[in-house]
Amino acid sequence: MNKINFVVFLIAGLQVAGIEMWQNDYDQRLYYTCSGRDSISMITSKL
Repeated sequence: MNKINFVVFLIAGLQVAGIEMWQNDYDQRLYYTCSGRDSISMITSKL
């Protein structure tokens, strides 16, 4: 599997898995603390 196909497969898999967890529904500061060995892997804005 070439690198581009792998990235597309990975992104599609994360979206299907329901990784989109919005922390708020409006524009304001977001305060979030990861627990344990977790990390924030992406921050996006929902229009």
